[in-house]
Amino acid sequence: MLIAPGAVTLQRVERPAPARGSLFAPLTEQIANVRRWNDERGWGFTSADLDAIDLRPADHREPLVVDVIAVYLPGHGDLDGIRRTCLELWTVATDEHPAGRSWEQRKAERMPVTLLDGIEHRPGIRRVTLDLGAHWRLGGTYRLIDVRGPDSAHAEILAAAAHFPYWVWAMDGTWVPYTWVPGY
Repeated sequence: MLIAPGAVTLQRVERPAPARGSLFAPLTEQIANVRRWNDERGWGFTSADLDAIDLRPADHREPLVVDVIAVYLPGHGDLDGIRRTCLELWTVATDEHPAGRSWEQRKAERMPVTLLDGIEHRPGIRRVTLDLGAHWRLGGTYRLIDVRGPDSAHAEILAAAAHFPYWVWAMDGTWVPYTWVPGY
């Protein structure tokens, strides 16, 4: 078979379910990420803010239930806190995936992102527990509108994508479900 320069051939590769530890960064690595991003991107968190995060490991029985250190930014310039948080976390996450798709900066700044009714944007930094497989069943279907509510994840999913690039890579819809951001 002849392949033209720059052409890509794709073949489906069957992978076993990934080991939990290979997908998710520990909290100590996550706080180091946030410290770096805070310095690089000028988020304005203080050392005291970052030191206040509980880094004690938790034992979650489900393989896709993880603790994530998420940031919720205040507004700045023309961006309200919701859009700024979304844009900043999206940018950090896509920086971890250079071959991934990304909004153009000027379009992202005008994106019509809002939070689902009942979700309040409170600026700060928090450790949250996420079920990255919530509502997912192999071969099952559901409509997002049927499972959204005031506890739906938003910025936390983007923070997870930034902290866990191997989780994003492992999404195949079989062993690791594709994710949505239902709180936005």
